Amino acid sequence: MEEYFYGEIRNRDEQQVYRTAVHEAAHAYIYSLSGKKPVYLTVISRGNFGGYMQREDEENKGTTSREEFIWMIRTSLAGRLGEEVVFGDQESVNSGARSDLQNASSIALKMLTMYGMQDDCLFSMPLETIMHSELMPLYAKKAEEILQEQKKVCRDLIEKGKGKIIKLARELSKKNHLNTEEIAEILE
Repeated sequence: MEEYFYGEIRNRDEQQVYRTAVHEAAHAYIYSLSGKKPVYLTVISRGNFGGYMQREDEENKGTTSREEFIWMIRTSLAGRLGEEVVFGDQESVNSGARSDLQNASSIALKMLTMYGMQDDCLFSMPLETIMHSELMPLYAKKAEEILQEQKKVCRDLIEKGKGKIIKLARELSKKNHLNTEEIAEILE
């Protein structure tokens, strides 16, 4: 099934697999702290990704709170930050977090422009309209402030859970994928 949706498996060396495992384990750890359960983790590289974490199905969920958006941002930032904490700042900078950073940025911008989730303003306008206006630099700066604040919070959480993240990453590297029960057993 994964091959159908995501393409052929790409071969990587053990170091690349472990780096990806740490990245995905950090996503899973932060996501679990939000009160949700990661459903599936894999480090099998396909298409344009090295691995991924599947989230709980929230298809029938209605609205999303500001706090839930904040946890989404933290979860998106967690992969890069997990690599920073485990491997060191210089070693962690790579292109693997591109889509995660784009996702976190998009959530922060939507909170500000579409959902009126600013402390000082209830303004709401489609993000696409803002992006093509003189207001974009202002909103980009505010979004970056949100991201930087959540980066600090997320990094602290990851540093506290580093042992669990490493344990999860080792198991993920060994098995290539983990299910809900296997993830929960390690993170509890």
